[in-house]
Amino acid sequence: TFTIAKKGGNVTGIYEVLGQVESSGRSLIFEPIPDSWKEQPKNFVMVGTQGVVSATDDGTLRHVYAGTVPIYGCDSFELFTEAKAEGHPDPSADHWRNSP
Repeated sequence: TFTIAKKGGNVTGIYEVLGQVESSGRSLIFEPIPDSWKEQPKNFVMVGTQGVVSATDDGTLRHVYAGTVPIYGCDSFELFTEAKAEGHPDPSADHWRNSP
């Protein structure tokens, strides 16, 4: 799911991606799965992302996935996990959002 803030209102779309963690460590690549649109906004195409996952240094136990969208007209991105709930049974269950 993505949401892009645009003048006149936000645009939201949904499609599936397949992720691969590079063997060298923190590098994470997501590629769109063909024909996987669940909700396609007009004039949008599926894109992948290339980035690195890191821990934040702000004392919140959050992680950041930052990198680029490798297609003409797109740019960089940063996604942050929400702060983990105290005593959460699955510490690996991060939920990502696009602002700190």
